[in-house]
Amino acid sequence: MEMSLKDIQPYPKNAKKHPKKQVQQVADSIKRFGFKQPIVVDKDGIIVVGHGRFEAAKILNLKEVPVIVSELTDEENASYRLADNKLNESDWDMDLVIEELKGLDMELLELTGFDSDLIIEPDDKDDEVPELPEEPKSKLGDVYQLGGFVECPECKKH
Repeated sequence: MEMSLKDIQPYPKNAKKHPKKQVQQVADSIKRFGFKQPIVVDKDGIIVVGHGRFEAAKILNLKEVPVIVSELTDEENASYRLADNKLNESDWDMDLVIEELKGLDMELLELTGFDSDLIIEPDDKDDEVPELPEEPKSKLGDVYQLGGFVECPECKKH
């Protein structure tokens, strides 16, 4: 079933956050692959599941989107709304992810949401910014030696 985007309302207490970057990635995915996963709304057109897809549809200026109208009670919809987001959290088998990424061209790889450097260096550690220590180890005036000097064979200088 299709529903006009203007007849769909976000759930005001939606606890799942959707950063702009993620919404843009969802929009790019919808643009490339189509709207393959409908938005679930209650009888009043309030979103139960699919807030990110709703925001992506607005970016794409879609007039209508596929929906499923939930026949659950308000309490069941509240539980389903939380469960849908929470139960999707799990770890990845990164070896299999990398294997799949290597088989994609760059355009399709970018649509996955995975960082393309994974196929070069299979970890996310370079994307993590470490916490600053409360007490820094270096102090003003500290001097560090970063290895020995190597004589340049061409100019005989260090």
